[in-house]
Amino acid sequence: MCEYGKEILITKGSVMGRGSGKYMVEPLIRYFTKFTSNNGWIANECDVGWAVLAMEAFSHYTYYRSGGHLIVCDLQGRYRHNQYSREKCRFELTDVAICSRSRIYGPTDLGEKGIETFFANHRCNKFCNFDGHWARPRSPAVWFETSHHTSMVNTETANLLSTNNKARFTSSLTPIYSHTYDSDSSDSW
Repeated sequence: MCEYGKEILITKGSVMGRGSGKYMVEPLIRYFTKFTSNNGWIANECDVGWAVLAMEAFSHYTYYRSGGHLIVCDLQGRYRHNQYSREKCRFELTDVAICSRSRIYGPTDLGEKGIETFFANHRCNKFCNFDGHWARPRSPAVWFETSHHTSMVNTETANLLSTNNKARFTSSLTPIYSHTYDSDSSDSW
């Protein structure tokens, strides 16, 4: 069980139907902040405060706990502070992504290169390593042009996501990025 005020809740969406269409609906999170992306981008602490440090540490912790097989990333939502009840303080996140060595988590799973790019940009902070030494990749490299956008890779180019493949990724390398989703825009998929 987590200490009060340090819990991380991840919302679960529901599939809703209307006519012949189906839609994914998630609970509304007010005062939404983008902390990290799946392509290695990490918000600046000066812009969003201490919460980004906690979210970076959470991604690092998932790498540590999985034995280096994955990271939970693309963290967005808010820290919900309740001045009247410590028990109700928590992080509320939505629409997270996972980057894994086996690349089994869909088009937002940027594989080993997603993991390495996160660690190339991550600097351990006061929330990291609280119980000893958390592992990290030996020599992480930046493989992606980092932005606050969520990146997706189509199935045909998945073989490029192995760190053994020295291909560099940028947003101009179509079709390597099959789609970039900007949560701030009104563009639809």
